[in-house]
Amino acid sequence: MKHTWKGAVGATAGVLAITGGLVAGAILPASAAPAFNEAYATQAFGIINSAPTAVAQFPGSSPETLPFSVIPGLLITGPIQDQADGVSASSVITGVLATKLGKMDLTALGVGAGCSLGDGVASGGTEIIGGKIAGIHGRPIMLPVDPPPNTQIRVPDGLVLTLNRQFTIDNGTVLIVQAIHASMLGGAETLILGAVGCNNSNLTPTPTPTNTNG
Repeated sequence: MKHTWKGAVGATAGVLAITGGLVAGAILPASAAPAFNEAYATQAFGIINSAPTAVAQFPGSSPETLPFSVIPGLLITGPIQDQADGVSASSVITGVLATKLGKMDLTALGVGAGCSLGDGVASGGTEIIGGKIAGIHGRPIMLPVDPPPNTQIRVPDGLVLTLNRQFTIDNGTVLIVQAIHASMLGGAETLILGAVGCNNSNLTPTPTPTNTNG
């Protein structure tokens, strides 16, 4: 059975603690049978392509760490840590600097995503510390620390950010959470930061998107 869910990222509220530039992940207690869960840090596709980085899987290899990640022309990060076990998955990225192919910069001290299974239900969430987009006319657009599911921020020149993007796949049995999903150049380039997936047969409904215009 092939896994690795492209474009998935999420974080459960309280799973991640990001303070003082240090990021620590903690597994929340949950009552569920072990299932295949996964986390990865970055991925890009479109004009620039990059396979998922630091892929942690259960069953499989976890945790997975990197001292940095580079996607030439698009992204530079600091240390990364991804982990997955039978009841949860999390992805933490520090020192994020993403550029819209040399135009619109996105920076963050830390980006965290996670999902967990508890009482037969999968849930997820996202934390973004010190996140901002360069914006226009020298006025940055600050990103929320704890964005509601599927929060959208649109800026000129075709950049659309979806924060805490959540959806299900495989007939609703897998919850996917993406901390930051950036669609650039009118959809010609996509960048994903912090992706997690939790596999369970009893999931909460996919939330209604919340739109925010920058």
